[in-house]
Amino acid sequence: MTEHSSETQLNTNDTCQWEEYERFHSVSEERWQKALSSERHGWQRQMRLRYPLWRLLNPFRTTPFGDDWNDWWAERFDSYTGLPAQVDALFEFGCGPYTNARIILRKVKAARVYLSDPLMPTYLTFRGTWLTREYNRRTVICDSSPLEKSPFSPGAGDIVVLINVLDHVRDGFLALRNALQVVKIGGWFVFGQDLTDPRDRGWNEDELMHPIRFNARQLDSVLGDSFDLMRARRILPKAQGRNPDFHCGTYLLMGRRLQ
Repeated sequence: MTEHSSETQLNTNDTCQWEEYERFHSVSEERWQKALSSERHGWQRQMRLRYPLWRLLNPFRTTPFGDDWNDWWAERFDSYTGLPAQVDALFEFGCGPYTNARIILRKVKAARVYLSDPLMPTYLTFRGTWLTREYNRRTVICDSSPLEKSPFSPGAGDIVVLINVLDHVRDGFLALRNALQVVKIGGWFVFGQDLTDPRDRGWNEDELMHPIRFNARQLDSVLGDSFDLMRARRILPKAQGRNPDFHCGTYLLMGRRLQ
């Protein structure tokens, strides 16, 4: 397995002509805390602005509040078709306030659901969300550990979800490896990540909350020994991404861990 490789250029499906930028794989604790604080304030502001409108439009509260591109990711993963119908343990790291697990659980029955995010104490104050509702019902187990210090045992997860998280962490390689080791052999890893090129607007404009950068080959260097990437992963070109101005491509992997 290749460690922190320095790529000079990469062309993946005609996206992401990369230059060497090794320093963007990890940041200091102080820098990460600034990004975390900015993320927290952003979500709190969104809740103040959008929650009253949601209450007005949903007087019976039949639909949980909020979505953070979760439906978009679900579509790119073909609504998570192929995942087992029933598992013992499902983990989602960097779940955010709305989670991808709430969509996956429409198809997958999990005996235990673990949701982890450093901002979990903030998210659990948000009213009307699926996350807060299920936490109060005690159907999910919530954790606020950084992924770099994940307390979960290796091989504990039948399904592990990590979608658009690495650009928010302090150490990208460590975070990815820690998430991967929770997947048991034969278990499923659902992984999505926006890719950013120095020529993208997002390289500078979106840098405060998203200090970490990866290219596809560097992600492959961690995942390649554990998955048949020819079958498990694909990369969307820039034009098919969530925000083409900010991202040069999208890395998608949903596959079973081989080793």
